[in-house]
Amino acid sequence: MIYMKRYVVLAGDVYYPNGWADYRINTDIFEEALAYAEGFCTGNSLSWAEIIDLANMTIVVTIDTHNDKVEIRRNA
Repeated sequence: MIYMKRYVVLAGDVYYPNGWADYRINTDIFEEALAYAEGFCTGNSLSWAEIIDLANMTIVVTIDTHNDKVEIRRNA
């Protein structure tokens, strides 16, 4: 059995959500999820990332890259 941790990071090239095909990592540590998401968008030239909190079933962070600028939004 696979144990899913609290935070899931999804990321991709073009923002056309592809469900679990965009899955990158999962972790119980928010700061680790944020560092991975930022790294995917800057180091791997991916255009977007989202961090999902599975405990609350909400998207807690959305990262978009536009014109070589990284925009991080924390969702309330």
